[in-house]
Amino acid sequence: MHRSPMMRTAVGILLACALLSTAACSSPAADDHPAVTVVQALLELRRADVRDPAAYAPHLLESSVATALAEGSSDPTGTPRVPEWEPPYVSAETSTTADVVVVWRPGVDFPGWSPVTLFFVVLDEGRWAVADALETTTAPAPLGDVSAGQPAQE
Repeated sequence: MHRSPMMRTAVGILLACALLSTAACSSPAADDHPAVTVVQALLELRRADVRDPAAYAPHLLESSVATALAEGSSDPTGTPRVPEWEPPYVSAETSTTADVVVVWRPGVDFPGWSPVTLFFVVLDEGRWAVADALETTTAPAPLGDVSAGQPAQE
């Protein structure tokens, strides 16, 4: 079957569009970002009240923070050490940083707990690690969401 050059061009364009849309669908979502994975792992350790600094170290930029998290506090809080949370998400990123938002679910066991924590995660020597965190009452919008930050649900 003989196809005209115009038909071959049209088929080529359709094939290229199909490949591009497949690649776009298979790219990782913001909640699959390695920075989100690091924050999620850190939250799970805190929730389980892990007391081994070595368990925290791979997730944190500063080893002194790992030690502080592993030491308990003098306040009797029991296990879990953190309230339930919504799935973390990325609100901003560069090639070497990501802001990961955690919205905490309100609970009577954690009075006064800030409704939102913004984790600042950096790419350091090939690994993503939490560098800092900020408590806030406003949850920034997920990356790519055009709406402004919304107040956390209380």
